[in-house]
Amino acid sequence: MNWMDKFQPSKEETPIVENPVEIFQGLKKIFGGDEKAESAEVAKLKKCIKPNNFEGVKFDPNADFDRFLQGINLPQELPQKDVSNSPVLLDTAVPENAITQYLAKETGSLANRSVTSLVPVEKEPQKTPAKVLVTESKAPTPLEMMEMLIKQVLFVLIDKALFWFDGSAYRLLEESDLHRLIFKVCKFDIYKHGKPKVVNEIANFLRMTDDVKNCRPLRSPHLFAFPNGYYHADINVFEATNPRYFCTSLLNANYMSIETASCPVFDEYLFAFTRGDPTVIQLIWQILGYLFSNNVSAKKLFYFYGSHNTSKSMLLAFIGSCFEDESTASVDVHTLNERFVMSTFVGKHINIHADLKGGTLNSGTVSRIKQLVSGLDKIPAEKKFGQPFQFENTCKLVFASNHPLTLPHNEYDLIDKVIAIPCFNYIPREQRDPTILERLKREKDSIIRMAIEHYKQLAANNLIFAGEDILTPELVFSMGDQRGNIELNLRDFVARYCVFEEDAYIHTQTLNDRFKALYNIEIDTPTFSVHLKAICGERITPHKRRLENSNRNGYCNIRLKEDNESVSKK
Repeated sequence: MNWMDKFQPSKEETPIVENPVEIFQGLKKIFGGDEKAESAEVAKLKKCIKPNNFEGVKFDPNADFDRFLQGINLPQELPQKDVSNSPVLLDTAVPENAITQYLAKETGSLANRSVTSLVPVEKEPQKTPAKVLVTESKAPTPLEMMEMLIKQVLFVLIDKALFWFDGSAYRLLEESDLHRLIFKVCKFDIYKHGKPKVVNEIANFLRMTDDVKNCRPLRSPHLFAFPNGYYHADINVFEATNPRYFCTSLLNANYMSIETASCPVFDEYLFAFTRGDPTVIQLIWQILGYLFSNNVSAKKLFYFYGSHNTSKSMLLAFIGSCFEDESTASVDVHTLNERFVMSTFVGKHINIHADLKGGTLNSGTVSRIKQLVSGLDKIPAEKKFGQPFQFENTCKLVFASNHPLTLPHNEYDLIDKVIAIPCFNYIPREQRDPTILERLKREKDSIIRMAIEHYKQLAANNLIFAGEDILTPELVFSMGDQRGNIELNLRDFVARYCVFEEDAYIHTQTLNDRFKALYNIEIDTPTFSVHLKAICGERITPHKRRLENSNRNGYCNIRLKEDNESVSKK
């Protein structure tokens, strides 16, 4: 006969369980916090106990069991009927009831918990109610609790930063978050210690154990992480979330098939934002795809620049809405050289700041930008009240401003690390749509899915963005560095007024004359030629041809645009 059968009361009889409080309190001690086991066994007991009036004290098994789980103390005992014929327990025994039956049945799963066997002894009848006496198991050490913790939670330690897998992605654990997680998982064993310092000891052991230090999930650059699964763009596979891949954030959208993706509102918005420029439209789609991906190898900073009221901030607000709040940062580029700022980027997917003020960046700030976008070296950082550490940046930088990004002299090599997106479509007040952001959010799933397709093209093109060689940012050097002014303006001249074309040819003097007329800069032709060759590289080849009855220097594969080809001067 099953041990539960003996507790099944007949319709005519009073339930055999005389004091259910003993049962509940005994379960709490034996299972020692195993709420799953408690719930399973007490659910059976509840079926055996009818709501009853035990000598004037009403006891409802359903209501009082809920109080038991919530940690509300039940009465220590209920008035008992005459138990003169009941066996009395020795001080080291427990009553013959469902608890000891379960213990005998589940000795394997409860082998580490010590509860003595039942030894009933006949004694003189007495009115004293029976008591449940349980031998408490010894509290595990902090090391043992850490070992139990890592069997239940997957941790990884990367550059001294601790992450845990929450079922969807790896989440950065600040010290306070780690302590809360430890307490949640190990709270009953921590109660036995009665000292909060045990939480710190568990955390220290966690960082030292090889099981955590040697755990290295894969970094997949072509991964797109959705709440409903991971999409691998390189192999066109969608799968369930998987701890094998190191992903610290999820897109705030659901994956959908490309066949069902449609975003007419965004298409209309993008056409107006770019004035219908197909190169800029393609560029923005590629930027979106890259930002949504796990890829950080483009080594670029994205800078939306132009006049006010061109919807730059709205576009960046939409981009930010595609990510979880905890995976985004909003650091001003002018603050990058401050002491504790760099630690902000640890575990973040994207940094968006939509309103940069004007002003010259100092050399320290420029150096920090190069560190963040290079992806080559470990970046030194420090948290307030914490020890200095190094980390590998995976956070992408996106900024917008009405002002040019002004650099100090001798720092113009930063230009190659900036992708500039021109924003010159001024929107009059009467034409502004206050609902456009919400309308775009409703198309978020489709926009992200279509951006993935553009990302595939970008990846196939070795992460060279559309218009990268012609859409240069409006950067100027402070401190009157003439070399920097020439270099920057000449880059802009080449982008706006020149075409690289096979079989094309132009004399250097012709190019220089046009450059001086447009930019009001005096420069001799030999110096101009040196700068031009440095900017264009192997795309042009020096060659002499006759001009005005003499051989003159020039370049093959480059020419000036015709008037109908030219980009209007800024």
